[in-house]
Amino acid sequence: MTSSSGMARSWGSQQQPLGELFEGLPHALTKEERFGKFVADNPDFVEWFCRRALQDRAAGLRRGSAKLYFEEYRGKHINGDGRYRLNNDFTSLMARLAVERHSILNGFFETRGMWDPTRKVPRK
Repeated sequence: MTSSSGMARSWGSQQQPLGELFEGLPHALTKEERFGKFVADNPDFVEWFCRRALQDRAAGLRRGSAKLYFEEYRGKHINGDGRYRLNNDFTSLMARLAVERHSILNGFFETRGMWDPTRKVPRK
């Protein structure tokens, strides 16, 4: 039996590559995939976030805070039943999406490099 290096694993007399063991099984969604689903499911929030950033930019602010916008939205729009939830993991991705959609916001949010969670190193 080989280790989890990816070669093969022995099941008695049967050898099977590790990649084949997981074929067809649903994979855990990446942060970006979960964010894409969130954006598709919550167009009202995305529109509000972009509009809010654009308002601050038009008012002369040179920097905006995606975290502030998340907290502001939470305070004003979340139902008492707790069904609607904003994931803090999406804050930086939301800022990047707003900049992607509205080039006037370029430089408005401070963004840092994204990390590769599997290797614990910055993405290139």
